[in-house]
Amino acid sequence: MLKPVKKSVLFLSFLAIIFLIVYYQFVFKPTETVVKEKILQEFETKMALKIFLIENTISKAIEGAKSISSRTMIRNKAIEFFNNKTSVDELRTYSNQKFQDGVKPLKNCIYAVRYVNDERVAECIKDSVNKYYDYSLKNCGNDIDISVFLNNDSMRVQIISPIKFNEMVYGYDVLVFLYNTVINEISDKTETLHICKIIDKNNDTTLIEHFTFSEDTMVMNADSVYYYSYSNEAPILYSISKDKECVFNELQRLKIRHLSFFFLISISVISIFEIIRKRTQLIFLKKSEILENLVSEKTNNLADAVIKLETTNKQLREREEELIISNHTKDRFFSILAHDLISPLKTVTNLMGFLKDDYLVFDDEKRLKYINVIHDSLWNNQKLLENLLEWSRLQQGAIVVNLTNVVLHNVVEEIRQLLSIQIVNKKLHLKNNIKPGQTFCVDYNILHTVLRNLISNAVKYTNEGGVIDIGFSECTDGADKRYFEFVVKDNGVGMNEHTLSKIFKIGETVSMKGTCNEPGTGLGLILCRQLVEKHGGKIWAETKSNEGSTFRFQIPDSTKCN
Repeated sequence: MLKPVKKSVLFLSFLAIIFLIVYYQFVFKPTETVVKEKILQEFETKMALKIFLIENTISKAIEGAKSISSRTMIRNKAIEFFNNKTSVDELRTYSNQKFQDGVKPLKNCIYAVRYVNDERVAECIKDSVNKYYDYSLKNCGNDIDISVFLNNDSMRVQIISPIKFNEMVYGYDVLVFLYNTVINEISDKTETLHICKIIDKNNDTTLIEHFTFSEDTMVMNADSVYYYSYSNEAPILYSISKDKECVFNELQRLKIRHLSFFFLISISVISIFEIIRKRTQLIFLKKSEILENLVSEKTNNLADAVIKLETTNKQLREREEELIISNHTKDRFFSILAHDLISPLKTVTNLMGFLKDDYLVFDDEKRLKYINVIHDSLWNNQKLLENLLEWSRLQQGAIVVNLTNVVLHNVVEEIRQLLSIQIVNKKLHLKNNIKPGQTFCVDYNILHTVLRNLISNAVKYTNEGGVIDIGFSECTDGADKRYFEFVVKDNGVGMNEHTLSKIFKIGETVSMKGTCNEPGTGLGLILCRQLVEKHGGKIWAETKSNEGSTFRFQIPDSTKCN
């Protein structure tokens, strides 16, 4: 028969094993999963930012190449040579200095050459270029050809830009840009960056055996974590890899902390059971009163430790939710900046450049056409900035509901006046079905912003000659609580179920072109939802493809204005 001391040791060892299993399954594993997801999200965000910096560099090189190929005077001289109206010597004499003057202001451009009808007619050298002389004009077409080359400390962008006029190609400009600082700015000795040239990212025979993705993605194997991203500017695939151990070093520290914490808890549990064992001995020795006081003190200490642990876990969960919302907000903000602000500004810059260089060449009709495009782009950017400002104020809690009596019919007419150019251009019929003089206790700015976004969307997605109805009614819920319901209905293109499920979610990207190719940001409806909820209401949509959409939002009745 085992001695009492040996029995106690075996019992405590059994309890320690049981506690280890429970702690591992219900505490450590869930925490490890959360931390791992957070690490991967941070890695993906960091890699996307590096790709954005490289893409921005390539975009600047492309804009520089386009500006050289579109210079009017030397381009016209090239057209004369192509049409045998001038000799190659005259073309070289005329073009070379002007070509050099145009290339010299281009930052980071180390070499440029112009070919017209297979003749080299102009050249500008800023650095030794023998090692870059590897391009070919055999397969060049009407579009810009972009090649990106990468080494340990610099990136080279080679662009072959066609010299075009009225869709006719007369020659090519070849420009080589060398960026010594870009890679240094984003370099990390623990990461490896590769750039792979592809022919068609949707049908590439060299990659299809290994990769089936068609958008940015992250892949892990036994040793490394890879981030892949297709370029929006050039036919290339970026690949950034990092040793898996470096990525998850924080996870290793988490394991050490939990292991230390486990041993601490195990020692505490063993100590408690040892105290219980001694208490039993003290009962036999008639010292129960002293032992009970000791057990009570230790139990209270343990209860305090458990409360602190629960508080810590609650704070960790709240912090996790805040990080998820913050990541969604940040991703949305970067997406809007990268695609919805920069692109229209590029369009305006290019068109202004055309007007500046060729103002006297264009006739009035073409000038007016360019000016209208510039106006539309700037108007759309203004609308986006207004929504971004409202959305930013919402995130910061700067918007406070200020109730006042508002004449609803007049609000719709104000918005009609604001959108009058678009309504007239598309020959739309906007019906204001709200009775004149009808008032409602509501925050004017919130109501105006929500209705403006919904009516603007209806105008954007309604075909020429369509009808838009604006309505207002009273309703109650099951608890006899009164609501006022606003309706914006159109007979436009509508949406499918998949798109409808995403339009109010901040983590989703939904942006469709209008019926006249009007750009969308995907932010307006998210702003509407947040503003309506700020007012204590709700918003939803009913739609079918090619049958139009109906947006409804309800705001509770208030007696504060009476």
